[in-house]
Amino acid sequence: MTAEQMEQKYSHLWAKDGIRGIAVGTGWLPLVHAFLLACEHARTLDVKIEIRQIKEKLGGLRVYWQGPAGTSRSGQHTDLSAPKTPEQDLVDAIDYHDSALIVMARHTCDVCGSKGSMRNLSGLLAVRCDIHANRDSQ
Repeated sequence: MTAEQMEQKYSHLWAKDGIRGIAVGTGWLPLVHAFLLACEHARTLDVKIEIRQIKEKLGGLRVYWQGPAGTSRSGQHTDLSAPKTPEQDLVDAIDYHDSALIVMARHTCDVCGSKGSMRNLSGLLAVRCDIHANRDSQ
């Protein structure tokens, strides 16, 4: 599935204001798709997840999203077994998924999806496999 197809299929997940879109290499699209599926599932459980933007920045994958009012993204990943509201529980689950997505992207070529590593391509940072390590092989 292309980025444009994902943007259309999951248009109900995008925030109505601000920047919208998916701006990543083809190799990262399966990771993005998995994240969007998790967000869509949260929506089916009546938890409003809004995605603002998914992009590459400084060689890493960035996902900008927010949960419903009254929930927070701690970044400290608290104990998932602790009692919480259902909304906070699902926001925590999406937050974990977001973190896993970012880590997986650090080791995935953004061009082809193979095993990759961070490369400095004449000042451009990108995660690339050995085959795509040359900047011109995008």
